[in-house]
Amino acid sequence: RNSPECTEFGVSSVRRAYCLVRWANHLLRERNLEITDVILQFEVLLPHLVEILCKRNLGLPEPDVSKADHSIRIMRIQKLLLLVKECAEEMGVSWNPVEASLIVAGNLEAISDTLLVLAQAFTLQPVEEGTDRASIALLKWCRRVLFGFAGALVTDFCSSWRSGLALCALVHRLRPDVLDYTSRLSASPTENVELALDMAAVYLDAPRLVEACDVVCEAPDHRAMALFLAGIWHRAAAADAGGAGGWE
Repeated sequence: RNSPECTEFGVSSVRRAYCLVRWANHLLRERNLEITDVILQFEVLLPHLVEILCKRNLGLPEPDVSKADHSIRIMRIQKLLLLVKECAEEMGVSWNPVEASLIVAGNLEAISDTLLVLAQAFTLQPVEEGTDRASIALLKWCRRVLFGFAGALVTDFCSSWRSGLALCALVHRLRPDVLDYTSRLSASPTENVELALDMAAVYLDAPRLVEACDVVCEAPDHRAMALFLAGIWHRAAAADAGGAGGWE
């Protein structure tokens, strides 16, 4: 992808939806489910995501979209969206639910908005520390973890990651046995990002939410990068009984 395809958020709405679908699929795999067509499947798989994230047993029948009455489908989605709103607010994320009819109609923007609030509430929000909101706390954690790595100074979730060095340093910091950082200093940005994403997926169980072209483009999507990095933060935190401190 070239830079003209980058919007004010870094990538097109379709690319952001792709990132969020990958995030959702990482969760759905525990039920052997996968979103392969988000427009056609989201209405069916949203209840599973809500159950997984909100820890609720909804007891909802699997919706047969081809047979259910349109008004019943809308009512079902309305209830789910209200539950999403409730769970998000419990995590400290405010949200005005999209129109249920848009979800039923397969509106990509509405679907992405719903996935984004779930991702923010359950992947980004837990990173909050003290008075720092999630994104600031996450960036501070990245700086602490990457301190001392040449070429890996990070100041944001966009340009700081384009060379791929910060990503390689992050993987090396958490798993020095699988990636040698010094060998990456002369590699190309695309090579570095590709390797780091591959290693993070295999050894850190961090879902590959972005592709190399998303990271090295002129305006990387800061939300997609933050979501990806938050996934790594969760793995690091899980590896230390006291939280992420073991990696600081």
